[in-house]
Amino acid sequence: MRMADRVAQALNPDAMRKPERLEDLRPDDHAPYRTVVEAVTFVARPDDMIATDNKPDPLSRCIHVLTAFHRAYRVAARKHVPELTYERLHPVVMWFRKPAADPGARPEPAGILFLNNNNIPVEEITPLSNDDIEHLSQRHVRAVAGDPFSVYAERRLEAEMEAWTNGRPRESVVQAAIAAEVLLGALLGLAMWEEHERGELTIDDAAGAFSQPLATRIKSQYSKRFGGKWFTDTDPIKGWQTDIADVRHRVVHAGYEPEKHQAYVALEVLQALERFIGDRLASRWKNYPRTAWLFLGSPGFKRRGNSKLRQAEEWADAQGEKPVDWVRDYQAWREQVNALVVHGR
Repeated sequence: MRMADRVAQALNPDAMRKPERLEDLRPDDHAPYRTVVEAVTFVARPDDMIATDNKPDPLSRCIHVLTAFHRAYRVAARKHVPELTYERLHPVVMWFRKPAADPGARPEPAGILFLNNNNIPVEEITPLSNDDIEHLSQRHVRAVAGDPFSVYAERRLEAEMEAWTNGRPRESVVQAAIAAEVLLGALLGLAMWEEHERGELTIDDAAGAFSQPLATRIKSQYSKRFGGKWFTDTDPIKGWQTDIADVRHRVVHAGYEPEKHQAYVALEVLQALERFIGDRLASRWKNYPRTAWLFLGSPGFKRRGNSKLRQAEEWADAQGEKPVDWVRDYQAWREQVNALVVHGR
């Protein structure tokens, strides 16, 4: 507030109050606070300090009780505070010990432990290059126009952050499920839009396909367009069904609490699905060039061979429209399709 007041004074000194009027405001009065927790657990023998398959180490036991208590506190007091997770704890922990048989003994410092988390803020100091800014600007314009692949990328990022930074596997699995369904829907939708542009598919045909459940749609619509195996008994579709969709259903419908490793597996399956779709689009890119270019771009084509990249770039350079124009046209077409899908249901 002091800095903002100084800037306002410099811009319009006649209309702004003088800086000395803020002398009574001490920034320390509003500084963020930390809660320091003293957690005590019993260690019967030296071996108990080491975690096993059947028993966690003492610090993990304390953290488990702390996070469970905090969850109960939030619900009981209805406090709008973030969920406490391992990843949100301060990474440095002091530990002490004293003999259990001597209640009057004072705890003796035993050392410092470091948690294996990312709760150490690191400032981004790398400036953006002109190429970075150009790439970001293009992504921004496409996202504003409604690019479904941008929506997918954002949901994927949220899933990663919830798993790796916030330590919330439940939210990570849900975000991964959203990302997968957005990706699968965008792939088929854009391909059908290109078919409609060529006069090969009507809006009614597209609405009929999107009126089907996603699993049915995958079995009937994808293989004939993109090639490859799109069956629930073969990866990556099998992984999507088992490790993302099924877990998400348990979370949403039964309040299931997935383990962290389940969130990590879901992210791995999501990446495998993305690679598989990229490979299929690169293989069939001449059938669906706009869809492939929107999804892969130069980097995606380059990873799949310089010959494909050269052909795709030549095709893209020859187009009069820009990718953002394709996104706008696709969204206008998709609104017509969605209106019929809703009516049909």
